[in-house]
Amino acid sequence: MNPCGQDGQGLSRAAGETALTVCFHTIGCKVNQYDTQLMREQFEGSGYRVVDFGDRASGVAVVNTCTVTGRSSQKSRQAVARARRMMPRARIVAVGCDCLESSSRAALGQLADRVLGNDEKRSIVHAACLGGRETGAAGITHFSGRHRALVKVQDGCDWFCAYCRVPFVRGRARSRPRAEVLAEIEALVLGGHREVVLTGVNLGTYGLDR
Repeated sequence: MNPCGQDGQGLSRAAGETALTVCFHTIGCKVNQYDTQLMREQFEGSGYRVVDFGDRASGVAVVNTCTVTGRSSQKSRQAVARARRMMPRARIVAVGCDCLESSSRAALGQLADRVLGNDEKRSIVHAACLGGRETGAAGITHFSGRHRALVKVQDGCDWFCAYCRVPFVRGRARSRPRAEVLAEIEALVLGGHREVVLTGVNLGTYGLDR
């Protein structure tokens, strides 16, 4: 069965003139904020114009969810419901941590056209069934609307604390290669950013897996 529907192109045939507009809403930490910028650049590279969340002209609405607390999961579901209500013609894409929780995934599936995990953020246009190529984006080149750029250098956690869901939704600790991080920082500086903040799920473990 084709998850994209019969035509395999998703929104591009369903919404006509709104097909090349996208908006984003982010819930949660700096890691999620970085991930949203990564997805934004993939859409921009595929010819999409970014508009404000809630803009009725938006053809695609991406909600980057969080599940670190019960409240953040609730906010994630509310944001997806709000996107559906405010942008009835848009293709609604829920992505991220809360989408990996069995208790939330079913509810999100009732509201969103696509429900995707964290691993699919690096090829979001393709994963959302919008006809894009699977890019496997390595990093970002700018940080929209910010003077201070965020750079994710580490993801995941190995500690499996009883109160925390992060290892289950973000996976085991993984460090980005040093050369990749430095190249991304250089691109951000060349793009006009004069301050870069390193972020990760558990920064103190950077490099231990290497």
